[in-house]
Amino acid sequence: MTISKHDRTSCRNFRTVARRVALTLLFALPLVACENKDGVIFYNPMNNTNGILHGSQVYIDTRNSTDGSGSIRVDSRSSRTLDLFETGDIDIQGTTLIYEADLKAQGLNGQVFLELRCTFADGEETFKHGLDDPLTGTREWNTQRVEIRLRRKENPTNIKLSVVVDALGTFWIDNVRLSREG
Repeated sequence: MTISKHDRTSCRNFRTVARRVALTLLFALPLVACENKDGVIFYNPMNNTNGILHGSQVYIDTRNSTDGSGSIRVDSRSSRTLDLFETGDIDIQGTTLIYEADLKAQGLNGQVFLELRCTFADGEETFKHGLDDPLTGTREWNTQRVEIRLRRKENPTNIKLSVVVDALGTFWIDNVRLSREG
């Protein structure tokens, strides 16, 4: 049986596309929003900067981490909102969304806290700041948490996980999670 030049080219093109799709899936899987049995919708161990929306002035720090795999270090020189991740449209309503992250601070002059923002199809937004225990001064690793309760038929078209920085100094982010309860 003889394989034509056209068939060989088609086969080579198919293998190239298949390889690219496989690599894309391999690197994207840790960032995919999908719910597991524990109610976790999204998790990122923060051991690289892949997928972070606002990547300027953020660095990988392999020496500071809650789990030994690295974290993201932020050297803050001004106030800003650091957008980390978006989920896109997921079918979730009538539940409590919980955004958690492990944070650590060194010499923060001001405060740093989590922001959970939901955008809806009509363009309306709702957000919540984690102001119960903002990160200030110098602190070891602690878990920060913020929640939003979604009513029935409130189905966000996008959920954004951010950190509000109203401080100068250095802080670290590790183990970003979004989960649901109820």
